[in-house]
Amino acid sequence: MLDAAGADAAAATTGASVLAGGVWKTASTLVPQFYVLAQSVVAARFLGPRGMGVQSFIAFVEIAVVTFVSGGLSLSLMRYIGETRGRSREQALGGLVRWAWRVLGLGAVPGGGALVVAG
Repeated sequence: MLDAAGADAAAATTGASVLAGGVWKTASTLVPQFYVLAQSVVAARFLGPRGMGVQSFIAFVEIAVVTFVSGGLSLSLMRYIGETRGRSREQALGGLVRWAWRVLGLGAVPGGGALVVAG
């Protein structure tokens, strides 16, 4: 059974809004891949094989550190913010965002240190 907020959200959902969301999601998934491809081609052209090996190692360390330090917090935060906004409880978001900045800031210090060492 839907409550009043759920009924409003269901009534506001149209085919056009679902299509727009699907297009946005597809674009946000594909565009970064094309950017990475173009960047890789340009980097390989200028760096050569040895330089690309070093760059690939640094990129691996960066991805591993970000994944380890953030632990999926960013994705969880994004989903929770969407749920909170969907329930029209925006007043709770300010404290949540401040808390997330503090937690991610604490993870950024060792993460940045690991990237400096790898670099």
